[in-house]
Amino acid sequence: TEATAVPIWSVVVSTIVPMLLALIPIGSNVAFNDLCSMSLTGAYLSYFVVAVLLLWRRLTRSVLQRSEVAPDEIVNTIGTKLVWGPFHIPGIWGVLVNVFAIVYSLIISFFSMWPTVTPVDVKSMNFAVVGSFGTILLAIIYYVVRARHVYTGPVIETTVQGRML
Repeated sequence: TEATAVPIWSVVVSTIVPMLLALIPIGSNVAFNDLCSMSLTGAYLSYFVVAVLLLWRRLTRSVLQRSEVAPDEIVNTIGTKLVWGPFHIPGIWGVLVNVFAIVYSLIISFFSMWPTVTPVDVKSMNFAVVGSFGTILLAIIYYVVRARHVYTGPVIETTVQGRML
């Protein structure tokens, strides 16, 4: 509401949806396993994307050290230089950690989509691959058809030494 600045509908939906999802095991263990597989796959594929982008930035050396920029220069926002934060693994060890994260997330994602029992029939099949890649496909189609035309991005407010820019 306006008085409290709490997004009531967001809170209500964020409460009701997990409550409804918690009822799935009552109806079907297979549906619950598929939901868990899709959650695991979604999490690891999102980590995969971040690890690939970070590895690309590392290998192209497009992330600067803090010492390479002026102390009062604005960094890490749209249209500015990308600078490492205080916590990162420099050099070859950082690259190796990124490569490990990429390989690990792919292996986990691949095996999380397999059925949990054999022999596999319609009742024991893991349909997480359909749900996961169906969601990704729908998101790509939505982006291409509509979202890229209507999304304007966040409003950026930056302060330097107490002044609004």
